[in-house]
Amino acid sequence: MKRLAIALIALLAAAPHAQTGPTTLVLKDVGQPAIVLDDVGPKGMRQGRFSLGDRLTLSQAVTHDGVKGTFTAVATVSTPGRVAAPKANSIVTAVLHFPEGDLYLEGVSSFADDTGSGAVVGGTGAYAGARGTLADSPEGDRITLIAP
Repeated sequence: MKRLAIALIALLAAAPHAQTGPTTLVLKDVGQPAIVLDDVGPKGMRQGRFSLGDRLTLSQAVTHDGVKGTFTAVATVSTPGRVAAPKANSIVTAVLHFPEGDLYLEGVSSFADDTGSGAVVGGTGAYAGARGTLADSPEGDRITLIAP
């Protein structure tokens, strides 16, 4: 979950508009994430067990090519009923903040295998108009930005 929520999920430092081809970015986590759990009815959430609608909010320091940033995400459990965390899936909305601008991401994650996928749906600053994809795995988060 950490990876995808970090991802999604999980999508990074893009290239300026002058680029002509796709740019691939690889994110590295720095330290441990801060995670807050929100038990949304039916009540009864506890560590390791979720139900439909429960939310996990995550903040993680990241780097890309030595540039420090912050990944912030909200993952909403999308698996019906009550389920053990390793069997849960989620829908993720995230922002990747770097000094030169932000990237906005939408995607899905699987807690079972710590993977996810998503889309770069926009950006600000150097990433204004950004579009692309996110592929998250235990080996790392890869963002491919497509030149506008």
